[in-house]
Amino acid sequence: MINNYFHKGNLNFRDKFLSLDFALIILVLLLGIISFFAMYSTARGNFDYYTKNHIYRFCIFFAVFISISFINIQLWHKSAYFFYVIVLLLLVGVILFGVTASGSTRWISLFVINLQPSELMKIGIILFLAKYYNTIPSRDVNRIKFLFQPFFALAIPFALVIIQPDLGTAILIMVSGLSVVWLAGLKIKYFLYSFFLHSLLWLL
Repeated sequence: MINNYFHKGNLNFRDKFLSLDFALIILVLLLGIISFFAMYSTARGNFDYYTKNHIYRFCIFFAVFISISFINIQLWHKSAYFFYVIVLLLLVGVILFGVTASGSTRWISLFVINLQPSELMKIGIILFLAKYYNTIPSRDVNRIKFLFQPFFALAIPFALVIIQPDLGTAILIMVSGLSVVWLAGLKIKYFLYSFFLHSLLWLL
Protein backbone atom coordinates (compact mmCIF):
# COMPACT_ATOMS: atom_id res chain seq x y z
CA MET A 1 0.00 0.00 0.00
CA ILE A 2 2.86 2.37 0.80
CA ASN A 3 4.47 1.68 -2.57
CA ASN A 4 1.18 2.47 -4.30
CA TYR A 5 0.96 5.71 -2.32
CA PHE A 6 4.41 6.82 -3.43
CA HIS A 7 3.63 5.75 -6.98
CA LYS A 8 0.84 8.34 -7.00
CA GLY A 9 3.54 10.99 -6.85
CA ASN A 10 4.40 10.22 -10.49
CA LEU A 11 1.58 12.30 -11.95
CA ASN A 12 1.55 14.85 -14.73
CA PHE A 13 0.99 18.55 -14.04
CA ARG A 14 -2.75 18.43 -14.73
CA ASP A 15 -3.34 15.48 -12.41
CA LYS A 16 -1.28 17.09 -9.66
CA PHE A 17 -3.22 20.33 -10.03
CA LEU A 18 -6.56 18.54 -9.79
CA SER A 19 -5.35 16.58 -6.75
CA LEU A 20 -4.57 19.75 -4.78
CA ASP A 21 -6.53 20.28 -1.56
CA PHE A 22 -8.52 23.30 -2.73
CA ALA A 23 -10.41 23.55 0.56
CA LEU A 24 -7.09 24.00 2.37
CA ILE A 25 -5.89 26.54 -0.21
CA ILE A 26 -9.09 28.59 0.20
CA LEU A 27 -8.74 28.52 4.00
CA VAL A 28 -5.14 29.74 3.75
CA LEU A 29 -6.24 32.54 1.41
CA LEU A 30 -9.04 33.55 3.79
CA LEU A 31 -6.61 33.67 6.71
CA GLY A 32 -4.28 35.76 4.57
CA ILE A 33 -7.03 38.22 3.65
CA ILE A 34 -8.11 38.52 7.30
CA SER A 35 -4.49 39.17 8.29
CA PHE A 36 -4.26 41.90 5.62
CA PHE A 37 -7.23 43.74 7.10
CA ALA A 38 -5.89 43.24 10.63
CA MET A 39 -2.54 44.78 9.69
CA TYR A 40 -4.29 47.55 7.76
CA SER A 41 -6.50 48.42 10.72
CA THR A 42 -3.58 48.51 13.17
CA ALA A 43 -1.91 51.01 10.83
CA ARG A 44 -5.05 53.20 11.07
CA GLY A 45 -6.01 52.71 7.44
CA ASN A 46 -2.56 53.35 6.00
CA PHE A 47 -0.47 51.04 3.86
CA ASP A 48 2.66 51.54 5.92
CA TYR A 49 5.89 49.52 5.84
CA TYR A 50 4.61 46.66 8.01
CA THR A 51 1.38 46.20 6.08
CA LYS A 52 3.14 46.19 2.71
CA ASN A 53 5.85 43.89 4.02
CA HIS A 54 3.21 41.50 5.35
CA ILE A 55 1.43 41.41 1.97
CA TYR A 56 4.67 40.85 0.05
CA ARG A 57 5.73 38.04 2.35
CA PHE A 58 2.33 36.34 2.20
CA CYS A 59 2.24 36.44 -1.60
CA ILE A 60 5.77 35.09 -1.91
CA PHE A 61 5.32 32.25 0.55
CA PHE A 62 1.86 31.39 -0.75
CA ALA A 63 3.47 30.91 -4.17
CA VAL A 64 6.12 28.74 -2.50
CA PHE A 65 3.36 26.79 -0.74
CA ILE A 66 1.66 26.02 -4.07
CA SER A 67 4.95 25.23 -5.81
CA ILE A 68 6.00 22.76 -3.13
CA SER A 69 2.69 20.92 -3.63
CA PHE A 70 3.90 19.88 -7.09
CA ILE A 71 7.14 18.30 -5.84
CA ASN A 72 7.20 14.52 -6.12
CA ILE A 73 6.46 13.02 -2.72
CA GLN A 74 9.32 10.54 -3.17
CA LEU A 75 11.74 13.47 -2.97
CA TRP A 76 10.39 14.41 0.48
CA HIS A 77 10.66 10.79 1.56
CA LYS A 78 14.26 10.39 0.37
CA SER A 79 15.49 13.71 1.76
CA ALA A 80 13.64 13.59 5.12
CA TYR A 81 16.68 12.76 7.27
CA PHE A 82 18.93 15.16 5.35
CA PHE A 83 16.43 18.01 5.74
CA TYR A 84 16.12 17.34 9.47
CA VAL A 85 19.90 17.35 9.99
CA ILE A 86 20.34 20.58 8.01
CA VAL A 87 17.68 22.36 10.09
CA LEU A 88 19.22 20.95 13.28
CA LEU A 89 22.59 22.42 12.26
CA LEU A 90 20.88 25.74 11.59
CA LEU A 91 19.45 25.66 15.12
CA VAL A 92 22.96 25.15 16.46
CA GLY A 93 24.06 28.03 14.23
CA VAL A 94 21.45 30.26 15.85
CA ILE A 95 23.12 29.69 19.21
CA LEU A 96 26.61 30.37 17.83
CA PHE A 97 26.01 33.38 15.56
CA GLY A 98 22.29 34.14 15.56
CA VAL A 99 20.60 37.53 15.36
CA THR A 100 19.27 38.82 18.67
CA ALA A 101 16.10 40.92 18.87
CA SER A 102 13.79 41.72 21.81
CA GLY A 103 15.88 39.57 24.13
CA SER A 104 15.68 36.43 21.98
CA THR A 105 18.15 34.87 19.54
CA ARG A 106 16.00 33.04 17.01
CA TRP A 107 17.25 34.08 13.57
CA ILE A 108 20.17 33.60 11.21
CA SER A 109 20.98 36.49 8.90
CA LEU A 110 20.98 35.56 5.21
CA PHE A 111 21.64 39.20 4.27
CA VAL A 112 18.41 39.43 2.26
CA ILE A 113 16.17 38.00 5.01
CA ASN A 114 16.51 36.69 8.54
CA LEU A 115 15.78 32.95 8.61
CA GLN A 116 14.12 31.39 11.65
CA PRO A 117 15.18 27.70 11.63
CA SER A 118 12.76 26.75 14.40
CA GLU A 119 9.89 27.28 11.95
CA LEU A 120 11.51 24.86 9.49
CA MET A 121 11.91 22.31 12.28
CA LYS A 122 8.12 22.04 12.54
CA ILE A 123 8.29 20.48 9.08
CA GLY A 124 11.60 18.72 9.59
CA ILE A 125 10.45 16.74 12.63
CA ILE A 126 7.31 15.54 10.83
CA LEU A 127 9.31 14.40 7.78
CA PHE A 128 11.92 12.70 9.97
CA LEU A 129 9.43 10.76 12.08
CA ALA A 130 7.21 9.88 9.12
CA LYS A 131 10.16 8.30 7.32
CA TYR A 132 11.41 6.62 10.49
CA TYR A 133 8.10 4.89 11.16
CA ASN A 134 7.83 3.98 7.49
CA THR A 135 11.08 2.01 7.81
CA ILE A 136 10.05 -0.15 10.77
CA PRO A 137 7.24 -2.73 10.98
CA SER A 138 4.09 -1.42 12.67
CA ARG A 139 4.29 -4.24 15.22
CA ASP A 140 7.63 -2.86 16.45
CA VAL A 141 6.45 0.70 17.09
CA ASN A 142 5.98 0.03 20.83
CA ARG A 143 9.24 -1.88 21.35
CA ILE A 144 11.61 -0.03 23.66
CA LYS A 145 14.59 -0.06 21.29
CA PHE A 146 12.55 1.76 18.65
CA LEU A 147 11.59 4.56 21.06
CA PHE A 148 15.05 6.04 21.57
CA GLN A 149 15.53 7.55 18.11
CA PRO A 150 12.16 9.40 18.07
CA PHE A 151 12.82 10.57 21.66
CA PHE A 152 16.17 12.15 20.81
CA ALA A 153 14.87 13.46 17.46
CA LEU A 154 12.25 15.40 19.44
CA ALA A 155 14.26 16.28 22.55
CA ILE A 156 17.29 17.84 20.82
CA PRO A 157 15.47 20.49 18.72
CA PHE A 158 13.07 21.13 21.61
CA ALA A 159 16.02 21.93 23.88
CA LEU A 160 17.75 24.08 21.23
CA VAL A 161 14.61 26.18 20.71
CA ILE A 162 14.00 26.53 24.47
CA ILE A 163 17.50 27.99 24.81
CA GLN A 164 16.71 30.81 22.33
CA PRO A 165 14.26 31.24 24.28
CA ASP A 166 11.07 30.44 22.36
CA LEU A 167 8.75 28.28 24.45
CA GLY A 168 5.77 28.63 22.10
CA THR A 169 7.61 27.32 19.03
CA ALA A 170 9.31 24.60 21.09
CA ILE A 171 5.90 23.34 22.24
CA LEU A 172 4.59 23.38 18.66
CA ILE A 173 7.59 21.33 17.50
CA MET A 174 6.96 18.84 20.30
CA VAL A 175 3.23 18.62 19.54
CA SER A 176 3.92 18.13 15.81
CA GLY A 177 6.33 15.29 16.53
CA LEU A 178 4.14 13.63 19.14
CA SER A 179 1.20 13.73 16.72
CA VAL A 180 3.21 11.67 14.22
CA VAL A 181 4.31 9.26 16.97
CA TRP A 182 0.70 8.83 18.13
CA LEU A 183 -0.57 8.28 14.57
CA ALA A 184 2.18 5.69 14.09
CA GLY A 185 0.53 3.63 16.82
CA LEU A 186 2.46 4.31 20.01
CA LYS A 187 0.46 3.22 23.06
CA ILE A 188 -1.05 5.90 25.26
CA LYS A 189 0.80 4.60 28.33
CA TYR A 190 4.09 5.94 26.97
CA PHE A 191 2.59 9.41 26.63
CA LEU A 192 1.37 9.22 30.23
CA TYR A 193 4.79 8.09 31.45
CA SER A 194 6.43 10.97 29.59
CA PHE A 195 3.93 13.46 30.99
CA PHE A 196 4.54 12.40 34.60
CA LEU A 197 8.32 12.35 34.06
CA HIS A 198 8.36 15.85 32.59
CA SER A 199 6.06 17.13 35.34
CA LEU A 200 8.41 15.70 37.96
CA LEU A 201 11.44 17.31 36.29
CA TRP A 202 9.71 20.70 36.20
CA LEU A 203 8.88 20.43 39.90
CA LEU A 204 12.49 19.62 40.72
